[in-house]
Amino acid sequence: MSAEPEPDGPIEMETVACGLCGSTDSRVELRAPDHLHHVPGLFTIVRCTRCGLAFQNPRPRFDQVGRLYPDAYGPHQDARPPDDLPPLTRWGRTIERAAASRYYGPLSEAKGGGGRAGLPSLWVLAARVLQLPVLPPNEARAQGPSRVLDIGCSTGRFLAHMKSWGWDVQGVEPDSTAAGRAQALFGVPVVNEAFGRGLFEPESLALVTMWNVLEHLPDPLDSLSEVTRLLRPGGWFVAQVPNLKSLEVRLAGDKAFQLDLPRHFYHLEAATLSALVTKAGLRPARIVYPVEPFSLYMSLGRMLKAFRRPPSSRGGIWLQRLLWPLCAILSWSGSGAQMAVLATKPVGAE
Repeated sequence: MSAEPEPDGPIEMETVACGLCGSTDSRVELRAPDHLHHVPGLFTIVRCTRCGLAFQNPRPRFDQVGRLYPDAYGPHQDARPPDDLPPLTRWGRTIERAAASRYYGPLSEAKGGGGRAGLPSLWVLAARVLQLPVLPPNEARAQGPSRVLDIGCSTGRFLAHMKSWGWDVQGVEPDSTAAGRAQALFGVPVVNEAFGRGLFEPESLALVTMWNVLEHLPDPLDSLSEVTRLLRPGGWFVAQVPNLKSLEVRLAGDKAFQLDLPRHFYHLEAATLSALVTKAGLRPARIVYPVEPFSLYMSLGRMLKAFRRPPSSRGGIWLQRLLWPLCAILSWSGSGAQMAVLATKPVGAE
């Protein structure tokens, strides 16, 4: 991918129908520039008048996507060891990892009498307070040795944790630099191409994950249908995406960090996320809203001078700490910046 979006020549755009119901009738929700990487142009989010799905239209053509992601794109750089992370981030990840390990780790790690079915109440409470998108106890590995696929795995940190907990891991990542880092730093296998049909055998996976990936895909329904084909009956799918109905979007409007135009093609809410997953043949079990102060901090930075400090600076870290209680309340009320769906492939589904 290019180091910076090309200054000469506009991004070539295409007009698309609704990715959920196929309708071409929509109304404009908002227009915004690229506040993050300054791709030239003004980009539009519309809402389908038939099913309510919000999506970018017109949007960059698929052969233009590489111009939207500079070499400095954040998720492709997140390969620092834990000790090199800002203290607040390190603290949060430590708690999340400890709680998640009690769900996904070997049964012997779940102390308190009887494996994950007997999870200590402390870790169940931590998962609920943080709104972690973890599967119900004993579900993730109920059927023997388990294989997990992370779509858009970036630098492989999630897969590294899953590998350490005994999972057979596999990643898919279209960015060659990020895929190379995942393999070099964490030793996880990564297919360096866009997710599509024919990459893996049907019904070969116990768990498929997408961490802030679904909103980037040109055809999420087709991708989710392929996920259904790859999951074994009773297997699980977990996807985390920005929440269009967050208080952050209502306050910041076109300056909301989580909109990330033009890289986000789809802008989801609980209803439309559930509808996509259901139409693809999966059964949503629940939606959670992970506590996330970083996104709100970045949006406020675009609105208020006091928040215009690097998030890893001392002032930035303290401001995020101050935002944590508010973000927790927003998450518990369904107005948080992020949401995650947990869905299963019904037994007997094709």
